[in-house]
Amino acid sequence: MGRWWKGASLRLHIRLGDWIYVGKQRFQVRGIIAKEPDRIGSMRFSLAPRVMISGYTFDKTGLKTLGSQVYYDTKVLMSRVRTLKT
Repeated sequence: MGRWWKGASLRLHIRLGDWIYVGKQRFQVRGIIAKEPDRIGSMRFSLAPRVMISGYTFDKTGLKTLGSQVYYDTKVLMSRVRTLKT
């Protein structure tokens, strides 16, 4: 299971439910991310499409080798934010 980026899905003709390979591991596309608000102004440059998978699952791809450039981010889905009046 993974999340795929909108731009990459358009270029590669990938839709929800399609199966893709990331390294040696097969994933079903379960969501397409249209925007990442926390990446605005990011200094990272991507040559390849981005995909969100768990750290446990990433280890199964075989892509974590000497010389690999890997970034780990923690994403948290929160319910509606409430502000407290003081």
